[in-house]
Amino acid sequence: MNTNSKRQSALPVLTCTDLRRTYPTAGEPIVALAHATCVVERGQQIALMGPSGSGKSTLLHILAGIDQPSSGSISWPALGDASSLRPGPVGVVFQSPSLLAPLNVVENVALPLLLSGCSDSKATQRALEALALLELNHLANKLPEELSGGQAQRVAIARVLASDPQLMLADEPTGQLDHESGAHVIDMLIAASDASGAALIINTHDLCVAQRLAIRWAMHDGVLTTDDHSSHASIDHTAGSSASC
Repeated sequence: MNTNSKRQSALPVLTCTDLRRTYPTAGEPIVALAHATCVVERGQQIALMGPSGSGKSTLLHILAGIDQPSSGSISWPALGDASSLRPGPVGVVFQSPSLLAPLNVVENVALPLLLSGCSDSKATQRALEALALLELNHLANKLPEELSGGQAQRVAIARVLASDPQLMLADEPTGQLDHESGAHVIDMLIAASDASGAALIINTHDLCVAQRLAIRWAMHDGVLTTDDHSSHASIDHTAGSSASC
């Protein structure tokens, strides 16, 4: 590894300070995110916990560069500027798989690569490799309507992995799945992070999901708390590691 590569790998994946996101209304503005300060390092696996409406999704969208804060600062030192984050360095898995109905599975997985300038052949090859990694080859020619909810969400993960991200963000990825399918999705996200060294942040209100990640952050009323690292000592990445799960 050359000196520049070493220096880049030592940089945080992202850092943000005093983030705030408000939305104007006819009266008082809606405060979706009141305060968030954090640093994410390469390889960290983080559960962002909090009830619905606490600001988790708003923060995730800002961390992904999809949305911009009303105030505060955010940067991606190891990844580049916001215009170069997607597809590539940052991959986002949404609660709904968001597959395009007219396209088959391999075309859905390849689409972000095509939009970023990859040739048809290279995009298809990388899409097939990502599907193979998740053992989804047999679904390559299926349309989204032919997939179960769990299969569709795993295809969405393959779409993210095809771009070889250094930061993976998942917004309630198990929220619409049964327990078994949801556990499989979390298996895949953790395995992909372990294999590539990519940082992983999963938004969830499910303690069974959060218990499988080494770091737990909390969102309450739009305020992020990042000082809960109590789970570093012993994490079992296998599904069902908690007796209650």
